[in-house]
Amino acid sequence: MNQIIKQIEQIKKTIEDSLPIIDNHINTIIQTQSQDIKTIEQTLDTLLDYIPLGLAQDQFTKLNNYYHTFNEHNSNIYNSYLLEALED
Repeated sequence: MNQIIKQIEQIKKTIEDSLPIIDNHINTIIQTQSQDIKTIEQTLDTLLDYIPLGLAQDQFTKLNNYYHTFNEHNSNIYNSYLLEALED
């Protein structure tokens, strides 16, 4: 069991270290006003994977709020996914 906990902590540390890169990616999407749904949804999906570890909720919210400006329907679906991830 201790080995599993150590591995989870290592994964969490790796993700934490990558958050500045993810922040830059999100900022680029927003600054360029990209409407590339595939890229945005792939990024949101990745961020959702991090939520159960207590990471990336701010990044998810920032990107999904931007997504909402041009794709309200899908953004609302992603909000429901976020709520599900937070309940787990």
